[in-house]
Amino acid sequence: MVRALLAAGLLTLGATLPTGDRPARIDVERTSSGLDIRGIFEAATPPAVELNYELDVNKRGTSGTSTSRQSGAFTPAAGRADTLSTVHLGVQPGDTVRVDLRVLSPSGVLAEASYDDVVR
Repeated sequence: MVRALLAAGLLTLGATLPTGDRPARIDVERTSSGLDIRGIFEAATPPAVELNYELDVNKRGTSGTSTSRQSGAFTPAAGRADTLSTVHLGVQPGDTVRVDLRVLSPSGVLAEASYDDVVR
């Protein structure tokens, strides 16, 4: 089907989103036991292809360093918020947390978001 859409000129693999459209975001919520981190993708006019995502979570603090990478594939729909990944991270005051989300189309990075903070 993708090949038929390419041949018809209805789909390009070099899909880009309109300037100002920031469809990738990272939601972080503080809980009593740490942080709930969600990678979200939502676009008014997403490309009609399967996309991939990578969510990297890094924490540094007195208890040491931890790193987590989650990835997968999804097919976006217009106007729908897709929760790509959810991570619960135990933290202490003073820990540094860095989260990077990348959404990839067949031609490369389509959207990115970052979160960088020190836990208080």
